[in-house]
Amino acid sequence: MDSPSNRFSTCVRRILTGAVLDEIRVHSTQMWLRFLSDQRVSGKLVYVDLVFGCAAYLVDAAHPGDLAEFDFFEQRSVLLANLYRCIGHEMAGAEVADDGRLRIDVGNGKALILRPSEQDLGDDDSVWRLSVEDKPGDTDDLPYVYCVANGEGFEVGSGRKL
Repeated sequence: MDSPSNRFSTCVRRILTGAVLDEIRVHSTQMWLRFLSDQRVSGKLVYVDLVFGCAAYLVDAAHPGDLAEFDFFEQRSVLLANLYRCIGHEMAGAEVADDGRLRIDVGNGKALILRPSEQDLGDDDSVWRLSVEDKPGDTDDLPYVYCVANGEGFEVGSGRKL
């Protein structure tokens, strides 16, 4: 029987593999990445949005090393500069861990790792959320995967837009 993290990993891989990083937006502590997917819904290409407010790192995919805690804003500025170099690259895979960690393999040999921490436990919002839409504001029944704080740790879930 598949563990929840295996099921979520499969879902995230289906959503992201082959998608190309197209856009980066930052607002306060939230970062929003938009990917253009090679998948189609109703004959149209789809967008994939990843929104997160947790610690994030862009590392060497083969040797991620230690993800030490740094000042949030210093780390965010380093991440932003490095992510900019990933625009246009195709995502090669993804994995979700039981602790809410999300790893996205970028086709340029890098991996984006989102790591929830104790600082995220008090947040009411999603720690991260990956969703699919065929155009901005679309309300079709399309998949999403998320990580939220549940008071004692982090919970990963999935569903469909209503």
